[in-house]
Amino acid sequence: MCNKTLVIDRIKECFEVAEKHFDQTFDIPDIRFDKRGRTAGTADYIKWELNFNMVLLNENVDAFLYRTVAHEVAHLVDHVVYNSHATRFDKRGRRKKRQPHGTNWKSIMAVLGVESSRCHTYDTTNSRVARKKSETFDYHCAGCNETLPMGKIRHNKQRLGKANYVHCRGHKLTFVG
Repeated sequence: MCNKTLVIDRIKECFEVAEKHFDQTFDIPDIRFDKRGRTAGTADYIKWELNFNMVLLNENVDAFLYRTVAHEVAHLVDHVVYNSHATRFDKRGRRKKRQPHGTNWKSIMAVLGVESSRCHTYDTTNSRVARKKSETFDYHCAGCNETLPMGKIRHNKQRLGKANYVHCRGHKLTFVG
C-alpha cells in the first residue's frame, strides 16, 4: 500500500477515535504532501489542512504514521473542541500567549493513545533544503577605505533614501556599483 494512503487511513482512524471520545464529528481536512525541510508535518486550522513531509514519511514510515500524523490531527481537534486559537486574556486584561502543545493538546494525544512530545527525532539529512545564499552589495567607507558587504534589505533602504548607514567615525557608506 502507498505511504500516502497509509497516512490518509491513519488520519481517518485518529478522527474516528476523537469523534467517539468527544461525541462530535470532524470533517476530514485537505491533505497535502509537499512540506519540505526538517518539519515533519503541519496543521492549519484556518485552511483546515494537514501537510506532511514525504521524505521524512518515506524514511520513518511506522513512527511517522503512529506519532506525527496523530500529532497534527490533535492540533485540529484541539482547535475544534477547545477553541484553542481564540484570544484569551489574563486577570489583568493582558493577552495570554497561545500554547499549541499545552494541556488540551496533550490530553487529545492521550485520547489518541500517543505520547505527547512536541518534536520528532527523525534524521533530517535527506530532507534539508539548501538555502540560497543571499545577495550582497559592496559599500565603501571613506573613513577606513574598507569595502563592506550589505544585504539586500539594507541596500534597498539606502538606495531609496529611507536609511543612511555609517561605519567608522561616522563616515557614510557609499555603494560601489
